[in-house]
Amino acid sequence: MKKFIISIMSSLVLILSFGLQANAATPVKIPVLMYHRIEVNANKNDTWQISLNEFKQEMNYLKSNGYTTLTNDQFYNIITKKAPMPAKPILLTFDGATSDFYYNAYPILKQYGFNSTEFVVTDQIGTSWGSPSDMIRIMTEEQLKTVAKNKVELENHSTTHGHIANLGTTELTRRVAGATNKLQSMTNKPVGYFAYPFGESSPNFVNVLKNLKVKMAFKVGGGLATDSSDLMNMPRIGIVNTDNITTFIRKIKTGY
Repeated sequence: MKKFIISIMSSLVLILSFGLQANAATPVKIPVLMYHRIEVNANKNDTWQISLNEFKQEMNYLKSNGYTTLTNDQFYNIITKKAPMPAKPILLTFDGATSDFYYNAYPILKQYGFNSTEFVVTDQIGTSWGSPSDMIRIMTEEQLKTVAKNKVELENHSTTHGHIANLGTTELTRRVAGATNKLQSMTNKPVGYFAYPFGESSPNFVNVLKNLKVKMAFKVGGGLATDSSDLMNMPRIGIVNTDNITTFIRKIKTGY
């Protein structure tokens, strides 16, 4: 009987060991998508505006094909090999917190139960600018609080947008910390992730983020995210107005 029990236990150990080795051997490759504006009638002259119909097709594809939309912590833990990777992981990010997210993208994300991230420029909350034909409106604090209760993570895009990568340490610290404090006070949730305005970083910027305990920062471009990607310059795949469902599928599979 003892020999039988020992044999069973040995078999279990071998099975578990094989599973862990297989997981460790699985290459980590995750598409991180970057959206900006989702409009009913997208301006074809604006690279970062895509149509609501196109967005619906893309989200339906992810749902129909079994993709798992990640939270930032899940993504971080997979990238750093602290957690196993699901079969089809993906991270959905949006920059700028424009109101079209609230009215157009958010209902689709909520319908499918998707996780997503909105990188917020905090000094712009509730403001608007532009021409009457193309007015840019930023979500109000109440709208941001609403989406934050429904699987949308609000993360740091600085207090102000602009080409800020080469500002001094004191000013960068003020802008990053200011945005973190604002978002945390709004949501009562930790803020630990950052998206560089215009995707522009610098060695000093990276040091500022590390000193402020930012866990991960995202740039623009670079293909699929892997476990060898730089945590403070994580790649993102831009979804633009020349994309269609065919190019979308290619991008999430290849990164380009």
